Amino acid sequence: MAIEKMKLLTITGPEKDLDRFLARNLLDSDIQMEDAKKIYNKGWKFEYYDYDYTIQDNLKKCKNLMENLAILYREEYSNLYIENTVSQIEAKIEHVQNAYVEQKEQVKNCQKVKEEILQKIASVEKLNNMEIDIKKIYDLKYIKFRYRKYC
Repeated sequence: MAIEKMKLLTITGPEKDLDRFLARNLLDSDIQMEDAKKIYNKGWKFEYYDYDYTIQDNLKKCKNLMENLAILYREEYSNLYIENTVSQIEAKIEHVQNAYVEQKEQVKNCQKVKEEILQKIASVEKLNNMEIDIKKIYDLKYIKFRYRKYC
């Protein structure tokens, strides 16, 4: 077997497609791949292929959303085919939207309750510094106190 030096061969594209291409076509044919940037780094301006992964990220988000909503789909290659009807999807989205509104209302109610509790705590907090057992105060029928305003 002889080693022949070839001219530069540029293969660019998405990483998954590149791996699939290499596995299908080049791995069984006794070809050794070299990184051109490592070999020709002096006079040539080589840059690695910069792939934008935002589409794949959005596709993953869509898959997760469809799985969470129990929307049936099938995946062929990198395409998604939705098997539910539009009315079924609309009903599921409406259900999620209603649940979201309910949760938002519960959060508002909890915040109101929290503010009320904090106000109650603030009114009783001054008694914390006093050397009095608070339980004894609840048992009293009458209480006498002095109030003074400093000017």
